[in-house]
Amino acid sequence: MPQSVPSKQQLRRDLRARRRALPAIQARAAAQALPALLRTLPDWPHLQHVAGYLAADAELDPAPLLVDLHSAGKQIYLPIIQPDSSLLFAPWTPGEALQENRYGIGEPARRDTLRGAAELDALLLPLVGWTREGRRLGMGGGFYDRSLACAATVLKIGLGYSVQEVSLLPADPWDIGLDYIATGEALLDCRV
Repeated sequence: MPQSVPSKQQLRRDLRARRRALPAIQARAAAQALPALLRTLPDWPHLQHVAGYLAADAELDPAPLLVDLHSAGKQIYLPIIQPDSSLLFAPWTPGEALQENRYGIGEPARRDTLRGAAELDALLLPLVGWTREGRRLGMGGGFYDRSLACAATVLKIGLGYSVQEVSLLPADPWDIGLDYIATGEALLDCRV
């Protein structure tokens, strides 16, 4: 008998609750482990333009990784939500001024040099849920899927806790998969 898959809405509710229930010490340890994990990527030396995000709603915090990327001389970008609900990415240096978007999430105040996802080498994506095959569940706005639709070559790295792993996720035709998932405990290659 085939296994039934809960709706995306139900999964989001359950997985966000799991994420919020994670002890703070465990969440910090996962965030601190990200730089060492990502340095093991075969593509690491070639990644120069990397977009991240600012953690919200108990997401795995990429801040230590963004600082590490900056220290390694890589250009960091953060997403800026566009009127069409796609994302463009603005250069950002840790500590630079931010302004809140309509969701209360900081975006770079400096917007003079925006890039599309196709102009990046890698994109770090926040995860609500994920599978080992690289399927991802986000918050449901479609921002990343819209932005990645024309960016086939960008390396897509999902950041999420191991408690967010599920065996099955409902899929829509527009869903964009991941190349890697970093949990703070492991770096998983979804392309194999």
